[in-house]
Amino acid sequence: MSEENTTEQSEPILVASYRIPEKKKRGGRRICFWLALLFLISTIALSTMAIWNYVSWKKIQAEKNQLEKENAELQKENTELVDIAEKIISDKSQLQNDSTQLKNEISQVQIDRDKLQEENEQLKSENEKLKDDYEKLLNSEVHVDVSRIYNYENFSTYLDSSEITYLFLNYRVSTASNFSGQEKLFIKILEPDGTLMTGISSPEGYTMEVSPYSSQSGWGSHTPGAYHPGEYKIEFWYKEICVGQKTVQIF
Repeated sequence: MSEENTTEQSEPILVASYRIPEKKKRGGRRICFWLALLFLISTIALSTMAIWNYVSWKKIQAEKNQLEKENAELQKENTELVDIAEKIISDKSQLQNDSTQLKNEISQVQIDRDKLQEENEQLKSENEKLKDDYEKLLNSEVHVDVSRIYNYENFSTYLDSSEITYLFLNYRVSTASNFSGQEKLFIKILEPDGTLMTGISSPEGYTMEVSPYSSQSGWGSHTPGAYHPGEYKIEFWYKEICVGQKTVQIF
């Protein structure tokens, strides 16, 4: 059996080719150029806007910082002005208080001045009276000197108000002429506040009446309590003239 050559011959493949016209090629390149140019312009515009925005932002930020700084300075100045205003108000209030106090002090000084003037007039009057009494005493024919004051209860010269019953006086009456027997000698005992001590038997204006010939007299009560702590004044009067006086401290 003979072999047969069965080699098959392949059919040729036909490839279709299309040639783009030159005019269309140039149109495509132009579109790409314009698109690229548009993209470039857009990129430049966007970049420019971004740069401008950044510059504007920086400028605004700088202005903001400057405004904040100025605002802080203004707040500081405002605080200082408020402090100054408060200090002025405080100083004004202090000045008003000082002025009121000064007015009060001036008023008090005026009152004290008037009081001193009144006391001065009173002292002048008392001084004139003392001068007059002194002249009368010099011209008087009687003088009384007190030698001792003591508590009759215990004969002590330390006068304790809680122990005194009768306050006794030892005195000496001096006269330039003999008494006729009709003369009267009066004693005033004045308490620390100037009150005249009197009793049922006291003559008007005096504590007691004594004889010019006597050398001792006493005034008080059977029980302690008539005398109180303080300085007492004892005066002897003859013919309405004070002819002797003595002060005594009672404790």
